Amino acid sequence: MPALAIELDGSRAMVPLAAVSKLFGITAESPDGRLLALVAEALRFVVCIRLGDKLPTEVLSGEASWEVSPFHRQIASARLQLQLVHWLGGGQDGDAGLITSEMLVASADDPGVRRQVQDALRRASAELGVEGGPAVAGLIEELALEIAYIEALRERLLARGQATLRRISKVGQGGTQISAARRETLFQVTRMMAVGLSEINGRFEQVDAQTGEILPALRNLEQQRHFLRPNRDWLYCTQLAWAVEMDEWDKIGPNENSERVWKLIDRMYRFTAQRYMAVQEWQSQEPVNTDRTQSVLLW
Repeated sequence: MPALAIELDGSRAMVPLAAVSKLFGITAESPDGRLLALVAEALRFVVCIRLGDKLPTEVLSGEASWEVSPFHRQIASARLQLQLVHWLGGGQDGDAGLITSEMLVASADDPGVRRQVQDALRRASAELGVEGGPAVAGLIEELALEIAYIEALRERLLARGQATLRRISKVGQGGTQISAARRETLFQVTRMMAVGLSEINGRFEQVDAQTGEILPALRNLEQQRHFLRPNRDWLYCTQLAWAVEMDEWDKIGPNENSERVWKLIDRMYRFTAQRYMAVQEWQSQEPVNTDRTQSVLLW
């Protein structure tokens, strides 16, 4: 919940922004109300905002406030170029899921593929009603810049999360004796992590499906931005939360099986349970509570 931190008699107090608005009679339509709404939205991307701080560009212009590496831009550009070649009929994408980022970039640099790309650019210019292949290449680079953020998050969030899950799944293997309680905790952690990573992977699949048809994507570039940026922001905010936990796992040895490992498993349990534990919505049968919906945790 977004809140205002204030010093009060030597102690720090947290006042929810909703309470601030109510206390000072700030309406949502007023300039102050709109500013508080922006601040609340901005706190998805940063831990705190102090007086004089600039708001993240995500809530101002829609652009990302963080940078991607040149390699991720290469990946995005290569992916779109190969999609263009496939559209022309000069490539196959049946095994696209097996192609690594390095293979993707190397394929786009192949002289034969580059010739196919140039042919596809010329053909696409006629389809899109723009003047020449360079104009199409410019559209590709505009879209690639947006997709580069998705590619960076695919590595920082999905791939890293999957690697952390594989590592946690190996805890207790190799004949190590662990108690039934710890084994149950380990089972629940791996199950809930799998649920979370499946949800995250679903976002990437939606993005891939939306941008999979290259000509419609280039023809409706602004529409693609409106689709990609909210997904980028959701993935980025999710990555910020997961990174705190994954950073802790990076601090221990790959084969370590100490008490510190079990403390991290307990910590991961708390993290995943807050987000991915199954719940069932049910209506109370008590007459006084018939208008209230409650939740119960299911194991």
